[in-house]
Amino acid sequence: MKNYFEICKKCGGECCKTCPSATIPSQWGKNDKEILENLIEAFKSKKWAIDWYEGDPRRGKDGRGEFYFVRPADKEYGEEFLFCPLWKGECVFLTPEGCSLAEEKKPLQCWTLVPREDFKCIQYLTKREIAILWIPYRDIILEAAKRSDRNEERATTLDTLPETNLLFPFI
Repeated sequence: MKNYFEICKKCGGECCKTCPSATIPSQWGKNDKEILENLIEAFKSKKWAIDWYEGDPRRGKDGRGEFYFVRPADKEYGEEFLFCPLWKGECVFLTPEGCSLAEEKKPLQCWTLVPREDFKCIQYLTKREIAILWIPYRDIILEAAKRSDRNEERATTLDTLPETNLLFPFI
């Protein structure tokens, strides 16, 4: 991975300040058991959140529902909500010096982001694509949430969040 530290330092981590990136299942372990155990610990830390894609992310599918994936929590709601579909928010791992995660621990979306000198960075891995990768792990995510004792911490409607409308910022 190319080190873009100097470019990111100049902009101050705007990407990290507006939307935490997502992980993929293989970043959590080599098998289902490892993934489950690692997610339980991550959720207990209150530094990771469960986000979702509304509707079936697979092309040509008409399914409804929430297609879950795991990403860093945001600083404002990270300790309050495990299930958190916010479209905005500063990553809990962003510090004044940059990301506090070791390179190998960063979400894959961070790795695939290509910073540019004009600060119009390019993201090659979308939320939809991330959600597709997590489909076979839905039950593992839900079991990890249950075992973390944070299963009920869910922001699903506008009334569960303060007046600042972070779920639908375009309204």
